[in-house]
Amino acid sequence: MKNAYKSQPSVRAPTPRRKLFDLHSWCGFNLCAFMCLVVFTGTIAVISDEIDWLIHPEMRAHGQPENIDWGAMQAAVHEFADQDTLMSLSAGEEGYFNYRATMFKPSGTRYFLYIDPVKNEIVGTSSALTVQRFFRDLHRYLFMPSYLGLPLVTTMAVALLVSLYTGLKTVRNWKTVALRLRFNRGIRVAVGDFHKASGLWGIWFFLIIIVTSFWYFAEFVGAVTANHFEPSRPGIERTSGPVLHDADAAQLVQAAITAMPGFHPTSIQFAVRPTQAATVLGRLNDPLVRQRANRVFINPLDASVVHSQRSAEIGWVAYLNELADPIHFGSFGSLVTKLIWFTFGVSMLTLTLTGVWLTWRRVKDRTPTTAQWANLPLLVLVCAFAVPYLERYKDTRVFHNSETATAELIGNVTLNLILETTPSNEFTGHYTLNFRAPEGRLNIREAALHAGRTELGRFTPSILGSTVSFSGFFEPEDVAGNIFHIQTLFEAGKFSEVSVLLGAQ
Repeated sequence: MKNAYKSQPSVRAPTPRRKLFDLHSWCGFNLCAFMCLVVFTGTIAVISDEIDWLIHPEMRAHGQPENIDWGAMQAAVHEFADQDTLMSLSAGEEGYFNYRATMFKPSGTRYFLYIDPVKNEIVGTSSALTVQRFFRDLHRYLFMPSYLGLPLVTTMAVALLVSLYTGLKTVRNWKTVALRLRFNRGIRVAVGDFHKASGLWGIWFFLIIIVTSFWYFAEFVGAVTANHFEPSRPGIERTSGPVLHDADAAQLVQAAITAMPGFHPTSIQFAVRPTQAATVLGRLNDPLVRQRANRVFINPLDASVVHSQRSAEIGWVAYLNELADPIHFGSFGSLVTKLIWFTFGVSMLTLTLTGVWLTWRRVKDRTPTTAQWANLPLLVLVCAFAVPYLERYKDTRVFHNSETATAELIGNVTLNLILETTPSNEFTGHYTLNFRAPEGRLNIREAALHAGRTELGRFTPSILGSTVSFSGFFEPEDVAGNIFHIQTLFEAGKFSEVSVLLGAQ
């Protein structure tokens, strides 16, 4: 008698290698939109300075003098824009860039002046919104406040790490796969070979991006918890008197060179408040760190050195912080490393797209997944934040009646400032300025508002989360460039100060 029972074919349990392959495919396939956005913007950001150079003829230098005359360049800036405020004077990223002055109009609009360092002449201007600024901000923050955008972007490092690990674990013979491109086996096999080979050749690059991205997140957490990685900025013991925006640039540079032998100045940041020191930034013998790692703080009143900061002496945490950006964007080795980073950035983008295509060819259901649909609200949010971002550059620091401005404070948090002006006496020129700070999630202990030498008001919130306000009077002539200073003391004992400009009525 034949056995009437016919067993069903058994379903083989997925192997560990298969599970890793499925996870690899899931990460790339479902996060592809967001990952492509981050990778694309980062790739363009690497060469964004060079793109600006191609777009703006005024940025292109026609030679570099043996000795830079900082004083002559400063004089050229004042002669060209004597009504505007000079905030900084700096060299370009490379020798083929002209020098650049950051300027503020009396209305508060920020813009750039470009200076020929050979002839010490102004050769043109541009908006503060450059290609470099646009793609750096989009890549790093997605146009959002930093406390929202930066954590979102850095989560891609986790997805990249998972993709890298699972991809490597599913490749059996690295040596063969790294050198194999089979174009005679059909398009799917050719694309698959390219996907695997480019992934193996780019391991070192992916690790750099992953590690530096994790560091950016650690930096963010440190800022939120008031544990800043960047060394503190010393000030000067002075609470009154005019702000010296036009401190002699040549004297500042000479003082910096004398204080730090071997120092090559590349930028001057002028003081914007009475207690702030002017800062000269530059290079020493360490090309891997940002220029701000080496800087000299100088009293703008007498050009005396307040403090010298060398990259070798700032501690390992601060050193790694100054190392992250040049390594992440490949800017430490001039144009050569930038082009290498750009090439592997394109490779990473291609890797993502080919992986999506291969998964799409393999699966039978071609409808978007739930995870893919989840990318859409995030992309819409990025577009929504792009509107106020672009508006900010149209009129950077102009505040009129009842307009709201956003100022970045310590700890990567934002405080909405409502600055209102009302003529109180048209004959004397007095104005009343009201400052209201919706306390929100900030633990503000005390805040003060200064206009020039005058303290307009000081408040201490009685209840955390309450809205506080005060008003004061000032003479327009006592306010240098219509610049106001908001000093804030937080519960954690951290002190912050932000400067804003009030537009003329």
